[in-house]
Amino acid sequence: MPKNKAILEDYRVNINRVKNLIDTFHAIPKKPGPVKATDVDILRASVVFLHAAFEYYYRQVVIDGIIHQLKNHKTTDLDRLKLAVPIKDLYTAPAGDLSAALDNAVIEELKKQSFNSYGQIKTHAKQAGLDIDSFTKGKELDEMIQRRHVIVHHADNCNGGANSKNKLTDDIVENWLAAVDELVALIEKNNI
Repeated sequence: MPKNKAILEDYRVNINRVKNLIDTFHAIPKKPGPVKATDVDILRASVVFLHAAFEYYYRQVVIDGIIHQLKNHKTTDLDRLKLAVPIKDLYTAPAGDLSAALDNAVIEELKKQSFNSYGQIKTHAKQAGLDIDSFTKGKELDEMIQRRHVIVHHADNCNGGANSKNKLTDDIVENWLAAVDELVALIEKNNI
């Protein structure tokens, strides 16, 4: 599959933005006692943006991979992918060449795809012909994805106080960031 350098560069820019949020949290003078909720909001924002940065990168890699699989007639792992190809695209395609119509259908199907678990990430990797089997931090990605879900859809109402098992710390966010970076590095090394 050809490299998509632009999407990797976008990922790097977005990850630097996540790191800047973490650095901002680190720059806040710490006082004895629990960390203020407003300070933890910076970490919450970094989790949401980390998920978004990964998802933006991964979605495009999956789209490119599936299109590559289709062009090379490797469709065995695409059984569960349902594509809606507009009739007008079929009629306007050059005789015998439906590749542009299929490419557009893949893009339309996946352009808003969200990855809500590491299991979904693995499924899409397989469909795109990506080898991520050696990745060992799926649990960390699941934790990050689930926490992002709680932050976005439940205003992070998970009783995440300073003494809670659900508290959010810079160490936790940095661990998730490292896991995401490791997966992206693996994708870039093994697949593109």
